[in-house]
Amino acid sequence: MIGREKMFFLKKRKNIADSAPVLIGNMHHIGARESQQDSFAISDVSNMELLRRKGVFGVVADGMGGLADGGEVSGIVARAMLQYFIETDTSGRPELDLLNMLYLANDNVNRFLDGREQGGSTVVATILCDGKMYWVAVGDSRICLLRGGALIQLNREHVYAVELYEKAATGEITWEDAATSPEQGALTSYLGMGNLEKVDRNIMPVQLVSGDRILLMSDGVFGVLTNDEILESMMTEPHRSAGVLQEKVLEKQNPNQDNLTAVILEYRGI
Repeated sequence: MIGREKMFFLKKRKNIADSAPVLIGNMHHIGARESQQDSFAISDVSNMELLRRKGVFGVVADGMGGLADGGEVSGIVARAMLQYFIETDTSGRPELDLLNMLYLANDNVNRFLDGREQGGSTVVATILCDGKMYWVAVGDSRICLLRGGALIQLNREHVYAVELYEKAATGEITWEDAATSPEQGALTSYLGMGNLEKVDRNIMPVQLVSGDRILLMSDGVFGVLTNDEILESMMTEPHRSAGVLQEKVLEKQNPNQDNLTAVILEYRGI
């Protein structure tokens, strides 16, 4: 699995000098599930030529639990997007590169699932380049910016709850009906559904400042921890922070704990 491969490389990179432009951390755990359906990938931050030309890329994909081949599908997403980042000539516009790699990954997933039972994956991905951050998201995984002691969610989740509350706001249904609907968590867009229904992204880049952290995570993390608990985990360097994040989730001893995956990228302002 690509997640395990990247964990191996990340352990070797712990000794990179503090002058590295981006520090990284990750955690990847099966939780209480029988299989791992999350995948992640991070570009090689020790490759200075890649850093200079394209920056740093990170992605977390969450295969949809209960659907066929969730782990394989999320792996296809992470591999396709990382390969595109490494091998494709840059357009000079990272926001377009993210869209291109997203649609390539979706095409690969749709081909893989052709003739199979329904399947799919969420995805959150980012590129950090020239002191700016670009991101793209589909589904209900999250990408957050940690700055000045605050945890700021950047993407809007593609879940039915969003549409329910919009209907409540226009009077089509009551607020109580929206809040109590058992379909709140149903995904309204995901890779593998054919044509993507919704894609969330930033058109204008986020200007980074030294010390900013970008956190990519599956719902096995934010669905269990509060924002305050996540922030408490971020009090040390990224590699250790990822470990603390995992510890805090597992300490809950949730018998139905979902797979949990997180990638942390800290911009050093260099």
